[in-house]
Amino acid sequence: MPLNRLYRLPWTNTDNPNGWIEPTTYCQLKCPGCYRGLDTGDVIFTHIDLETMKRQVDGFVEKRNIQTISIAGGEPLMYPQIGELVRYVKSRGLFTKIYSNGLALTEPKLRALREDGLTEIVIHIDMFQDLPGYEGKNESELNPLRQKYVDLVKAVGGVNLGFIMPISAGNLPYLGDVLRFYRKNIDEINLVVFTTLKDPNGNDGTAITCEYLAEQIAKHTPYAPSSYLPKVKDESRASWLFSMGFGNPDGYFGDVDAGFYRGLVERYYKKWNKYFITRKKKKIPMLNLLPAMFNASCFRILKNAFFAKNKDLHYQVILIIDPPDRVGDWCDACPDIMYVGDKHYPSCMVNQLKEFKSKFLRKWAE
Repeated sequence: MPLNRLYRLPWTNTDNPNGWIEPTTYCQLKCPGCYRGLDTGDVIFTHIDLETMKRQVDGFVEKRNIQTISIAGGEPLMYPQIGELVRYVKSRGLFTKIYSNGLALTEPKLRALREDGLTEIVIHIDMFQDLPGYEGKNESELNPLRQKYVDLVKAVGGVNLGFIMPISAGNLPYLGDVLRFYRKNIDEINLVVFTTLKDPNGNDGTAITCEYLAEQIAKHTPYAPSSYLPKVKDESRASWLFSMGFGNPDGYFGDVDAGFYRGLVERYYKKWNKYFITRKKKKIPMLNLLPAMFNASCFRILKNAFFAKNKDLHYQVILIIDPPDRVGDWCDACPDIMYVGDKHYPSCMVNQLKEFKSKFLRKWAE
């Protein structure tokens, strides 16, 4: 998959759609490969005071021109002031995305967060978590749990839903079943995130790249990435790989190509003077795509929808992230940087700060 055929996203460290904050290190789980070391016990449990979190939000607004704040952890739903934090993010004119394991998510909690201003919740589910009641289940057997959250978000309404799942050699064989579930629920699931990592059981140490995983996804569902971010030191390697397509529970109509996605990004930036990473709408009227019907990928989507019995259009983004595993292997214009003191660092690497030479960190943060 040659990257030169895709749209290289123009994000930079100072003009970037996303800011990442972590108000707590508390969590109910010890997921293998946890970025905060919860699986190793190498963590100090704490809730960060609300004023500090507000200052971090302000810093991202002033120094990064963001559209969205992503709230993670730890488990952010365990943060005592999560509602106040979401309300503050909304007051700054931003979208809010929460990354959660879902264990503390109830219908009243979700309704309250929706009223506070929550835009999207992204649920982490995978077979290595030992989720209560689902111990020993494989990814296919976890689809009923995923369905529980689909039904919950649908009942509440007004909040986007995504799922995030690490992919390794251990759970790759179940990829097809999981993808079919996501596509079948495209009317509710607008974001699918796969992060690549080595086998958490240490069976073979297989490293899965963005490009390799994209090939595997294409074996199970129509899939054509349109845009990417590269590695800082190797423009030929993708670190973030995006696809965006349209369909409904009865059928998938196809992904947009690089030209369409570039036009979408540029029109949004011209209107709002910032890039987007979160989109609020789920159902898209066919008329909205007609102006772009001379784009080949858009024409194909419209044709497939026109001849389908169910003509509803819902969008779904599949994002593959290949996080760094060593100094200097950064994702260029990393969207998920967070504050450590008054500096920004990739959130996936913060737990390893003590192992890095300060000169590398200073160079990256400048």
